[in-house]
This record gives sequence, structure tokens and C-alpha cells, in this order.
Amino acid sequence: MKLYLHIGWPRSGSTTIQSVLHKNRAKLLEHGVLYPKTGAQDVGHHRWAAPAVPEPIDWIKPADKDVLLSQLRDEITSSEMPISSVIMSSEAFIYCQDFTFFEDYFEGFELEIIAVLREQLSLINSAYYRQLSTNATKLSPAHYADSFMSKPDYFYQQKLSPLVNNANLTPTLHTLSFHAFNDGFWSKFLELLGIPDLPFVAHGNERKNASLSGKAIKILQSWPSDTRLIGPKYEQFREQLLELFGPATPGDTLLPDDTCNKVIETYADDRQWVLDQFGIVLPTPTLNLDSSELSLAETFNVIHKLV
Repeated sequence: MKLYLHIGWPRSGSTTIQSVLHKNRAKLLEHGVLYPKTGAQDVGHHRWAAPAVPEPIDWIKPADKDVLLSQLRDEITSSEMPISSVIMSSEAFIYCQDFTFFEDYFEGFELEIIAVLREQLSLINSAYYRQLSTNATKLSPAHYADSFMSKPDYFYQQKLSPLVNNANLTPTLHTLSFHAFNDGFWSKFLELLGIPDLPFVAHGNERKNASLSGKAIKILQSWPSDTRLIGPKYEQFREQLLELFGPATPGDTLLPDDTCNKVIETYADDRQWVLDQFGIVLPTPTLNLDSSELSLAETFNVIHKLV
């Protein structure tokens, strides 16, 4: 049986993909494709990633691989609909040190890996907004970008070349461009699964995924660094900030020009490798520095809303 494993990348449409697959489980089942409940956390299969990564990830519940495999096989055999393949999704899989590990991890399945690639400056900018929006970092823009670039996980050549260059490995690698999300992305994704272009509910919770604007983030900077703003109570507060200031405008950044240029230069060879290997262009974005200041009146308005 085939198992399609969508591994991310983070900030590359993963939550939207998971939301769409979750909402359309019944339609997928009609075509023999299972988006399993086993190992699910929220709408993604993040608990499957927990035993696969070298260090615990704070937002993922721990799990045992053998237990998950047993539960998955039970879910397949107990299904009222015949199942020919399984699709799982978690962006946390990219933190696995060696992707060749997946072949043994999902023993008994014919594995096909789906990776959605995003240009790294665009990715880092999105990640920085998101981390600030949940009070997960207090790093300056330059230090955040440097910490990001020091990680091997965001160099596509380093992570994917073992799957491309080793003819003895059975996992098939499929790559898609995040930058084609509004240009036939779902048709291509469904084609990989071997099913027709279904009338999907092809959107996620855009409001939930939206990053806060620069002004809203300035409000959060006053919170203690050990207070992670996640969970239902935070979502209510976050909604208030979105109502007051709106979401971050596409194309805005908190990264200064010299940091943006450094990121572009750091990943230049990687972008070329992706183009040569997969024919995917990763376009460097034109970003506008958000230098807006929070007025005293806006600060008092937030306090008034919270009291």
C-alpha cells in the first residue's frame, strides 16, 4: 500500500494543506485515499514526527512509533471503504536528520514523499512574523535570520539530495512550489495521489494562519519572554489585535535591507540547485520594511479593549 508523506516545509502552506485534507476526508475515502485519524494533532499528523526527530518539539505531543503503526493498520482494516493509499502531513518531518530514515520508519508501506518548497527569504520573513505573533522569540531581525541560516534544515540540497542521488532508495520524491499555490496547485497535488481533480473545499482557515501586523507585534513585545501566546485564550486576544490593526500586509517585512540581502546571498546556490534538479523557480521577493510606529492613542485603545 502506498503512503504519501507530505513533509512541509514549514511556512509553506502546510497548515492549509492539512486543513483542506482534513475537511475533505470523506471525498478522499471515496477514491480509496485515507487521511488517517491515527497520530493526528489538530489537523496534521505531527505526533508521527515526534519519534522521528532528534530532539523533542515543544508543541508536539509525544508518541510511540510502533503503537502508531499498529493503530494505523487497525484504522485501515476497520474502514468501511476500501483503502488503496494513505496520505499524511506534518511540516515537523523536515527536522528528521536523514530523510532516508523514512523508508524504515514506515516499514510495510510503499513510500512517496511530497515536499513543498518556498524561497528562503520569503520563508524566513513569514516565520519571523509568526514567531513574533506568538511571542516565541525576542531575537532582533538580524539575529533571527542568522539563527535560521545556521540550521541545515532549510537548505533543500542538503536535505533532499540523499533522496535524489541514491538509486537504491525506494521512496519517490515529489516537489511542488509554494509560489504556485494559486496556480493549479491542488490539481497537481491530487494528481500525485492518483485521483481526479475533485471539487474540494480548497482553502484553510486563513484568519487563523494570518500573521499579526507590525503594530500588533509591538504590543506583544512587552510580554514576558517565557509567556508563549498559544491556546484558546490567546486566540481571543489575537482576534482582538487583528480587529484593531489588521493582519500583516503581504510583502511587508521587519527585516532590514542588509539582512534580506544576506539571506538572498546565503541561499543563492540552493535556489540554483532546486532549479537544476526540479525545474522549480524560487523567486526572491520584493519586501517593504514596516516602520510603522504605535501611537499612544492606539496603545490606550488596546488597554481599553482588554480591560
